[in-house]
Amino acid sequence: MTAAALAGGVAGALLNGLFQFSYWMSYRREKLHYEPVRDILLILLDHTGGAVQATPLIEALMRRFPRARLTAMVSPHAIEVLDLSPWVDDVIIHDASWLNPEFSLGHRLKDCWTTAGFFRDKPFDLAVNPRDRDPLDALLLSLIPARFKAGFDVGGGGFALTHKVRGGEGLSRVDKNLLLARALGAPVLKPRLFLRVGMEDEKITSAFLEDKGLDPERDLIVAMHPGAGVAARQWGQ
Repeated sequence: MTAAALAGGVAGALLNGLFQFSYWMSYRREKLHYEPVRDILLILLDHTGGAVQATPLIEALMRRFPRARLTAMVSPHAIEVLDLSPWVDDVIIHDASWLNPEFSLGHRLKDCWTTAGFFRDKPFDLAVNPRDRDPLDALLLSLIPARFKAGFDVGGGGFALTHKVRGGEGLSRVDKNLLLARALGAPVLKPRLFLRVGMEDEKITSAFLEDKGLDPERDLIVAMHPGAGVAARQWGQ
């Protein structure tokens, strides 16, 4: 066994042990259906597209818990998507460097721990994280002080959650997010993506079109954005 493989095995064992400890600390036997949910934390640390695709999940959560207050923790790229949402009460902007795989595991673990520490003095009734790309997604959720925690079972971290979801392969991101809503007993209607444009943005757009001699009432306008920050999302050449 190489030194790198041995180090990876040790790191995996440590993560697994941390998951188990966190689960032991946070597990609750209470049933969600019999407990009042007044404060919800939704973790959306993806970019703009991921936030837009999460809007049907947000609507489903607020239909399930209409009297709850929803706080969304979002990346700087997604703030404008949820800042105007009628379902979101508070927005916390956080640039999560621990999501960057180029950083060392030690740096990512420390930053993940620091992120969870933001909420040490503000426990939530329910925390939801629809990300399912990294075991640290489950780790963050397990460290946040919340009575109930709903997320995907990633890298063996699912046992740290009170409501965990497995599978969903082949589903769109919207439908995969709604698996979490169903796990929480939320009614899932026909998914609707939500994106509200502010007045200032409308003014900028109108001025741009006028400068180009375009009239949206008369001309067919098609906007394309083939670029992406992640190679898997970029269009082929």
